[in-house]
Amino acid sequence: MFHQDLKPGNILIDNHGTVKLIDFGSTRVTGMAEIASAVDHNTPQGTLDYAAPECLRGAASNQTSDLYSLGVILYEMLTGKLPYGERDRLDQKRRLHYRSARRYNPQLPVWVDRALEKAVHPLASKRYTTLSEFQYDLSHPNPVFRENSELPLLERNPLLFWQYLSALLLLNMLLLFLIGTPD
Repeated sequence: MFHQDLKPGNILIDNHGTVKLIDFGSTRVTGMAEIASAVDHNTPQGTLDYAAPECLRGAASNQTSDLYSLGVILYEMLTGKLPYGERDRLDQKRRLHYRSARRYNPQLPVWVDRALEKAVHPLASKRYTTLSEFQYDLSHPNPVFRENSELPLLERNPLLFWQYLSALLLLNMLLLFLIGTPD
C-alpha cells in the first residue's frame, strides 16, 4: 500500500501519542489496479509540496515516494520550511536544489541534515528504500554523513558574507587608488 498523499493535514496524533494516518482516498494498493476505482491513477496524486517528483510527473508511486513525503514533513517539522521551497505545479521541470536544514536550524547535527537530504532526493533511486533505514540514520550518526561539512558563509550568514565582500572590494579600490596616485 502506498498512501500517495502524506502531508501534515493527513497525520493525526492523539492525546496518548498514537499517530494515525487519514485520507486514504488516493492510496494505491499493489495488485489492485485492475479493480474499478474512483481514483484516476493516470492523474498525478498527492499534494504539490509533499509529493515525490516522480508522482507529480505521473509515474507510479512506490515506498520511496511515501518516504520522500515523510522526509519533507520531518524537514518542515525541524525547520518550519520546505526543502525545495514553495513549488509551482506549472514549473515541474525545474531542477530541485536541496536547501540544507541547518540553514534554518543550525542546532541540527550534520548527519541528521544529510539523512533528510537523502530522504527527499529528487531521484527515487538515491533515496532510502525502507523506513527502518531512514529511522536508523536519524537516530544513529551514519559515518558517511558525519564528515565535517559546514555550510558556506553565504548560507550561514548572508549579511556577514556581503559585509566581508564589500570590505574587500573597498580595500581593493583603496589600494588601486593609492597605487595610481602620483607621489
